[in-house]
Amino acid sequence: MKWNKSIVSILIALLFVSFIVLPHALAATTIPKQTIIVFSKENVDTIVAVDRPVIVRGTVSNSIIAIGQDVTLADGSHTGFILAIGGQVHQSATAEVTEGILEVGTDHSITMILALAALLSLFLYASHALLSALLMLVLLFGGWLIIKRDETISDQISEHYARMALTGFIMTVILALLVGASILTPLLLPVSAIFLVLYLVSGTIGLIFVSNKLGRTILRAMIPSTHFAPFVMGSLGILLLTNIPFIGILLFILLWFISLGALWTTLWHKK
Repeated sequence: MKWNKSIVSILIALLFVSFIVLPHALAATTIPKQTIIVFSKENVDTIVAVDRPVIVRGTVSNSIIAIGQDVTLADGSHTGFILAIGGQVHQSATAEVTEGILEVGTDHSITMILALAALLSLFLYASHALLSALLMLVLLFGGWLIIKRDETISDQISEHYARMALTGFIMTVILALLVGASILTPLLLPVSAIFLVLYLVSGTIGLIFVSNKLGRTILRAMIPSTHFAPFVMGSLGILLLTNIPFIGILLFILLWFISLGALWTTLWHKK
């Protein structure tokens, strides 16, 4: 779940460097202000130009990266590699480019794509934060509601994790089959809708049970002991586990399978 945060950070940094830092850094070396010129006797290692044209009359030994404007290679100039994003490269007959030219687009579509990608990443990050907060509230409120029976429920599910996970997996497979059958046979839509509601309710209630059980396990392991309620520690534990980079989503799926079976394990135990 940390992938969204990483993407947002990279995009924001790219946009900041591209449109704020680099223009100011290049402003002091441009002649005139809106054009970067490498004179015939100059030898420059690298040029990065954002929304400014580049004219090369001398040598750029490494590369030129131009965003939003054109690159002009005069007669007798020498350049390594040129990347033009949103611009074109105009090469004179005797201008030498040793490593190649890559042109990407001839308008501002790249900037638009970056902006849309940043907005999408921000939306995904905000959605993740909202869902995490909602999950935390549900676990806290649900744990508080069952606090009087919390110890009994925790004992009932304490030795049946494999069976609960198998029950949750089977329920998930049944739901997938029903959804697939409903696409082919619309008459099954009411059955699929009822089972979907049952599936979500069972998983949510079971996740509250599992959260409280996890909280009790954490509290028993803590030295010295604290006065936190089990549902508080369990909610925090699940939130931290499901936000571990890369494997957090896998842990949540496993917890969800166990949670789906937790409610039914409790009901069967009563019988």
